[in-house]
Amino acid sequence: MSDKPALKARLSLAVVLIPHIAFIEIDSMLAQQLAIFLLEYASAMVLLLSVNVLQHRLKLTRAH
Repeated sequence: MSDKPALKARLSLAVVLIPHIAFIEIDSMLAQQLAIFLLEYASAMVLLLSVNVLQHRLKLTRAH
């Protein structure tokens, strides 16, 4: 048996009625703020780690 014409009409109608747009809005500002936060956090972490390494070096020089 071949496909029924009514079934084909329903399927093509369903494809036409569904719009091809995204239903989820993406907040680009949130993504930008997250990127800035991570960059600031990383630079602060590098500063704190360099201070920590310097403190350990000073402790090691006192030991010898």
